[in-house]
Amino acid sequence: MLLIFYNERSVANEEEIDSRLIQKNDVIKVIPGAKVASDGFVIWGQSHVNESMITGEARPMVKRKGDTVIGGTLNENGVLHVQVTRVGSESAPSQIVRLVESAQMAKSPVQKFTDSISKYFVPLVIFLSFFTWLAWFVAERINGYPKSWIPSSMDSFQLALQFGISIIHGYCLPMHFRYCNSHGGNGWYRSWSFSRCTL
Repeated sequence: MLLIFYNERSVANEEEIDSRLIQKNDVIKVIPGAKVASDGFVIWGQSHVNESMITGEARPMVKRKGDTVIGGTLNENGVLHVQVTRVGSESAPSQIVRLVESAQMAKSPVQKFTDSISKYFVPLVIFLSFFTWLAWFVAERINGYPKSWIPSSMDSFQLALQFGISIIHGYCLPMHFRYCNSHGGNGWYRSWSFSRCTL
């Protein structure tokens, strides 16, 4: 609620406006149970303000004349007159949102390192898997190992294929870590679900 003064101490009028229309140096009235519309400092009144959404402090903080208040926090039990100091993108909640977004967009040194390694690691693992399959398959053709090594439930091709797949399966764990590192918390669940299917 915007306050209009006819002198420094007396309020001439109170006008309810959209919070997006509040400008710097405006004086707003914050009633009990209402949220502080913008950052500013108290010029009149006393109340307890719940700032847990910003600071994490569960206990409401006492606000008196001269104390600063943060936009989006909850006024609990008193009336405050607040002079606005920051609005829109300059406010504390907007700055926090920007910091979070920039942190999500930026890659950590570990992410950059794993990305650079994976460019070479994936083709290498595929090559080693194929080479392992081929080596065991050719070894059976030239009698490179005893026939008794082949289980009765499979032939030489299947045995060689099993060894080749084991190489690819060994790549699953680092792949999961890279996926989780790139996709945050949701990646952990999807990666865990995928690992259950491959085990």
